[in-house]
Amino acid sequence: MTSKEKRLEAIRQNPGGVSDRDLIGVLMSYDFKVRRAKGSHCVVTHPDLPGFFLTVPRTDRLQRAWVIKALNAIDQILEGDK
Repeated sequence: MTSKEKRLEAIRQNPGGVSDRDLIGVLMSYDFKVRRAKGSHCVVTHPDLPGFFLTVPRTDRLQRAWVIKALNAIDQILEGDK
């Protein structure tokens, strides 16, 4: 298991205790693009998921809903690779 897969699995195990840095790091490892907006949020998109965007607040602990949405997007990308 690669470190990228280990980080993703750790987030899957505990989606309620994820920081913005951890989530963004995993998303970037799966080729998501992060646009840092001014203020307290950034926007995440992926070229293979038209219409998908995720606004991630800068915080030590993200709400579970944001993490679940990100995990679902990663799953869509992984299904497309098969």
